[in-house]
Amino acid sequence: MNLYKLHNEPNTLIKSDTQAAKVLLNEIFPKRTKLMYETGEIENEEAENVMVMMTRNKEVEDYLLYGDNNEELAIFYAKYVIGGRWHRAEYMFASWAGYAYEYALAIKDRFLAGEKQLANNWAYAFKYAKNVVKGKWPEGEPIIYGDTGTAVEYAIMINERAPKSIEDDIMDSWGNGKANYVTHFGLE
Repeated sequence: MNLYKLHNEPNTLIKSDTQAAKVLLNEIFPKRTKLMYETGEIENEEAENVMVMMTRNKEVEDYLLYGDNNEELAIFYAKYVIGGRWHRAEYMFASWAGYAYEYALAIKDRFLAGEKQLANNWAYAFKYAKNVVKGKWPEGEPIIYGDTGTAVEYAIMINERAPKSIEDDIMDSWGNGKANYVTHFGLE
């Protein structure tokens, strides 16, 4: 596939995965980026459907690897076209906790190269523990316990009381988090 033609003369391309790439790169991804920033939504059924139609293509891969801001699209590519790990692109996914988390979901496995980023973001660290590790994740606990609400969710998820200093913070807080923690662990 010729990337120049993909962007400047898309009507000259007829190969099915090339047409899918054109739709993906020129129509869906720009809309998806806008939607991502507006809603925080990650799933994009249209992009996923287009990816299912594609086959591996070196020029598309090079575009995804060396173009600007292609990380999310590359995750879809790894999931739906490659069908698992895409080692050449993992450096991109390890650069930010959100990409590391989404890639781990896509490959349905831990993503060790991205865990350093994940362990520095309480929201993604908790999601990673819950949805990828599916339980206790000691490497992420320092950041997870740094946010009282997330600490409550994590403690309940792993069914272990939080460390004493964190539990004191939880007990000094107010709202549903404290109530859920107290009820779950039978306190007070």
